Amino acid sequence: MKIAVIGASGKAGRLIALEARGREHAVTAIIRPESVSKAPKGCDILAKNLFDLTTEDLAKFDIVVSAFGTSASDAHQHIDAIKHLIKIMSPLPQVRLMVVGGAASLYQDESKTKLVLDSIPLPLRTIPNAMRKAFD
Repeated sequence: MKIAVIGASGKAGRLIALEARGREHAVTAIIRPESVSKAPKGCDILAKNLFDLTTEDLAKFDIVVSAFGTSASDAHQHIDAIKHLIKIMSPLPQVRLMVVGGAASLYQDESKTKLVLDSIPLPLRTIPNAMRKAFD
């Protein structure tokens, strides 16, 4: 399989890329140009910011994994990132998009009234809340 991992120089993205390589998939690490030195070994590299990716950049893959991450002050970018990926991937129904996110959008109860987000301490909710909004 041909797999692209957006954010392959980050915590989750690096591990996902290495796991896929270990399973003998062809992996392309999509990494910001300034982070190329942090690319996982054995991966092809596409040095490009997520927001600069095009439909053509992703057309050759079977799966695109977004492990895009931000700081809390830039958490709103999670929503923009998903919107951009939906836009450029809509013409690619043969390419799967997998998004690494948190559990904030999951429910804790069978009646679906209490989100996992509700149990996260307020000072730590910025990124999980943005990820939940992106999921919505």
